[in-house]
Amino acid sequence: MTVVTGMGVADVLRAFRADPARPEPMRALGEDLMRRRSIDPWVAVHDAGGAVVAVEYNGWQGSTHPVLTRASAGGRAASMFWNVNALTRLSFAERGQILLSVEPFGDVDAPPAVAAALTGLDFADLLRNKRLLGLVAVERFTGRGITADDLARIEDADVAFRIVPDPPPVRR
Repeated sequence: MTVVTGMGVADVLRAFRADPARPEPMRALGEDLMRRRSIDPWVAVHDAGGAVVAVEYNGWQGSTHPVLTRASAGGRAASMFWNVNALTRLSFAERGQILLSVEPFGDVDAPPAVAAALTGLDFADLLRNKRLLGLVAVERFTGRGITADDLARIEDADVAFRIVPDPPPVRR
């Protein structure tokens, strides 16, 4: 789940490398991917007034540096990713710069621009839900959280966009 400020929906889609001119029915896209046993990335978005909420139901592109760099070009972007293997990634970017991207365990050494968003959040407390703590940090950083109403609007709209993933970096 990613929240972006300073951009409209079309620009956020382009930051994800999705084509805003090629919407597809979300349910049909999900069924197609299930039928093909594919994990091809896709995203659904919601204009939340002052921020865009982007949800990947089975993906992690919003947690990658290239996407966060592009998505934060006009303001801020923050992402909380988790998967079925209990892996997580909490990421923050501002004005095209990655500020922090970590698997949050224990104390997180954060730069000043991110520190306030993490104040009081104990990622070492295994009794607390790390995903929820991460979403609180996303809301604090961007000024906009992701609500059940946002998710309902996304699902009711039934619109999704395929993502063309960034190629992996060239290692030399």
